Amino acid sequence: MAQPKIEIESRLFLNNQFVPSVKGKQYSLVNPASEEHVVDVHEAQPEDIDLAVEYAKAALPGWKNTHVRDRAAAVNKLADLIEQDMERITYLDSVSVGKSKTWYPYEIKMNLDLMRYFCGVAQDLQGETSSGAPGHVNMTWVEPYGITAAICAWNTPITQVGGKIAPSLLTGNVLILKSSEKAPLSLIRIAQLVKEHNVFPPGVLQIITGFGLTAGAPLASHMEIRKLAFTGSCATGKIIKELAAKSNLKNVTLELGGKSPLIIFPDADLDLVAGHSGFAIAGNAGQGCVALSRMYVHTSVADQFLTKISASMLQAAGKFGNLLEDGTHQPQVDKQQFTTVMNFIESGKKSGAQLALGGKRVGEKGFFIEPTIFFNPPDDADIVRKEIFGPVACVMTFDTEEEVVKRANDTEFGLNAAIYTKDISRALRVAKQIESGMVGINTNVLHAMAMDLPFGGVKASGDGVENSRAGLLSWTHKKTVYIGY
Repeated sequence: MAQPKIEIESRLFLNNQFVPSVKGKQYSLVNPASEEHVVDVHEAQPEDIDLAVEYAKAALPGWKNTHVRDRAAAVNKLADLIEQDMERITYLDSVSVGKSKTWYPYEIKMNLDLMRYFCGVAQDLQGETSSGAPGHVNMTWVEPYGITAAICAWNTPITQVGGKIAPSLLTGNVLILKSSEKAPLSLIRIAQLVKEHNVFPPGVLQIITGFGLTAGAPLASHMEIRKLAFTGSCATGKIIKELAAKSNLKNVTLELGGKSPLIIFPDADLDLVAGHSGFAIAGNAGQGCVALSRMYVHTSVADQFLTKISASMLQAAGKFGNLLEDGTHQPQVDKQQFTTVMNFIESGKKSGAQLALGGKRVGEKGFFIEPTIFFNPPDDADIVRKEIFGPVACVMTFDTEEEVVKRANDTEFGLNAAIYTKDISRALRVAKQIESGMVGINTNVLHAMAMDLPFGGVKASGDGVENSRAGLLSWTHKKTVYIGY
């Protein structure tokens, strides 16, 4: 599949117009597969944030009072436009963040499913009534926050449309969305679709690009923004929460990192677990918060599993070549992330662990890394304790259920987990003890993602949830109304 030659928009999208940043600052975007320059992207500054807020303030009354069926029709229209534009969106995320044709349809389908799910649920949000007080009929209303913001992750940029744009706008808010500086192009393309097809009125959805200090921090600390959702690292999530608290105590939802455990008991279907977990850690070049990177396997089946997971990761990674051809392996998103992952690999080699697979760069150009497995590293090694965000798995043996539960929970993260066993009583018993927001039994979240169930973590992996009715309601607050008679 030849890469199409298209003009790439890279300006800010404010009030349904593409405009340069106020100060005219730009930064260079590099293709992670070729290390070639792609485009210069406009870099939003605090002045641009203030402009966006003024436009949002003007748009809020009209959008808030638009019938929910019309808001849903607009979001459904955007979903249809994205589906029709898949080839172009795939190209943009290929040249900017290294998405492959093999992986990307999964992300787009997940995004479309979520958008359409929210469009239905948004028309069934109800308050409560109370007749407990004599002479009164009291009730609650579900109301939007008003001006809201979102700061997006770079590893799955298109899913931020369903995860943040759809629920914010469907519930009557207006939204200022900041892309990651690493992954701006597909979200700018969404803005083009909005403008070209008059999807939303001016000021309802605005999309900006830029860096955390000059664009993200002003959003988190802005006194007129009442709600913010962020997907990204734990370190940045803490900063955002602090900025929100020090400004106007805006409501904040955080979807943060993970170091998720996979537990494989001796009666597990090893082909099934290897297939699932190989896809989860090697797909998307390991750049996923729910990747099952700590793999605990019972000693009696460890050798068999190690052979199977090695083959599965290699298959999931695919060949190295044109990302817009089937079966190709993705690079790390940029040089910084490539260097981070390679440093983790070097630390793993020094930890005393056995390097069972990979561990090297692929080629001389592009940020490609071999699928890598370390066998039995120490529990205190950095490759076990810290989120790597690359195609690196740690396979470790255990002997007892009590032991593996304790080791699985010995982390500050708590996003995802998976348990593989044919013993359903054991599976449920262990699942109840695991400290995470999501647990798969003989499956994992990437294979079983359900839009009507919450997506989120505990401990340092986040605060609040996305997806589901609960995720939609997180963009609203309740107002209590007392009526005397």
